[in-house]
Amino acid sequence: MNLRCIQIFFEILSYSKKVGIKVGLTTNGAGLGRKVGEKLLDYPLYQIDISVQTPDAKSFNLRKSHLVFDDYLKGILNFFQHIT
Repeated sequence: MNLRCIQIFFEILSYSKKVGIKVGLTTNGAGLGRKVGEKLLDYPLYQIDISVQTPDAKSFNLRKSHLVFDDYLKGILNFFQHIT
């Protein structure tokens, strides 16, 4: 996702927070362990759904992701530790 898309996404979240619209988020979770995930903690998301694309490191590597499976999974788990 490019920086402009991220900026627009957070503008939408800010507006929805301001006017009281409930927002749910569906994500593959790749950004949750980074600055985007940290910034999401500032918003009252109604629901977060994560679609984990692969069950293990071997199949994750077949997808040729720029992430390492353990870092990907750790980012998701750390994100949820911060919101509970």
